[in-house]
Amino acid sequence: MRARPLLPLLVLLACSDKAEETTDDSAAPLETTAERLARYLEGSFDSSAQASEDGRYYAVQLDACPVDLPELGAHVLYTELVYVLEPDDPFRQWFQVVTDDSAPRTAVISVWEPIDPEALINLCADTTAQTLASSDVVERIGCAETVDWDGSTYSGGTSGEDCPGSRADVSYETAEVMVEDHGITRWDRGYDSDGTQVSGSELGAYRYDRLTDLPPLQ
Repeated sequence: MRARPLLPLLVLLACSDKAEETTDDSAAPLETTAERLARYLEGSFDSSAQASEDGRYYAVQLDACPVDLPELGAHVLYTELVYVLEPDDPFRQWFQVVTDDSAPRTAVISVWEPIDPEALINLCADTTAQTLASSDVVERIGCAETVDWDGSTYSGGTSGEDCPGSRADVSYETAEVMVEDHGITRWDRGYDSDGTQVSGSELGAYRYDRLTDLPPLQ
């Protein structure tokens, strides 16, 4: 009895595999490293759990929301840090502009500060309440945070002593950052000209747990 050729079966299986690959790709839309990072940064977070575990940390809320500032880039987030017990008195306000780096799986967060921060307090409650232009912000040159994506986490920070201090007694500032879908870890510190830490947490990084849902893919 003559054996039937296997070629038609192999062709059929190959076509089936190809169809599955196509279906999987269409079911999981791709996003760039910067697009994913911008989603992970957006939302409300706080360090209340960390403060409960260790009373030396403060309960701090971090809010970040996308704003329309196309002159700076496609992914711009206004960001505030406030003590949970003082929600209307942020101690830091800044804009994060997220872009893809030339290196694969790497993104850059450039830091911009508002000219009139008081006018933007609680902006994330209603981003349509304020019309923004590039003239309303100034870039903090040298303070960009470069982060690498490893498949689940973005990690990185500022470069050396490149970020100038924002206070008279601070010569330079550093930031170490880790961003995941469920939260953000930041360790912001300032040093004098002798390299002695004069601002920021001396204990370690602050852990901000996500309070709001992760924004969906667009």
